[in-house]
Amino acid sequence: MIIAVIADSHDNEANIHLALHYLASLPVDAMIHCGDICTPETLKLLAREFPKPIHVVYGNVDYDRAGLDKMLSRYPDLHGYGDSGALELGGINVAFNHFPKEAKQLAATGKYGFVFYGHTHKPWEEKIGTTTLLNPGTLSGMWYKATFALVDLKTGKATLKLVEQLIK
Repeated sequence: MIIAVIADSHDNEANIHLALHYLASLPVDAMIHCGDICTPETLKLLAREFPKPIHVVYGNVDYDRAGLDKMLSRYPDLHGYGDSGALELGGINVAFNHFPKEAKQLAATGKYGFVFYGHTHKPWEEKIGTTTLLNPGTLSGMWYKATFALVDLKTGKATLKLVEQLIK
């Protein structure tokens, strides 16, 4: 099972479209968004253009939670978890939230194969015990180059994708 992991999209429609166009050409089974979606319209865009399960948590700039919750209720493939989520994908337990401190705490429990987070906008991967802790960077391209990750849950391999390289 291959999943796309994104974070900190900050309503950057151009980069979201580029990433979604690229993902449409791959056998990606699901998406996890680690927060800072920003507006309900961005969530609607994701739901319309990625017709597979999307699992989302909120970040610190997701101010219109009522609007985001309303959008979550309109699309059956959108699944909201509030501030922190956990589920089983491809037989692997994964957890995700927005903040690095909480993500490290989740990873330290040893309950998950992967823990994903955002907030810093900086791509990062490390092992904490048997758990892979991963930040896919920022899809918006704010402060760092625009990136997202593809994770093959069967092999345990994560690949960082630079959005600027998708258009070459």
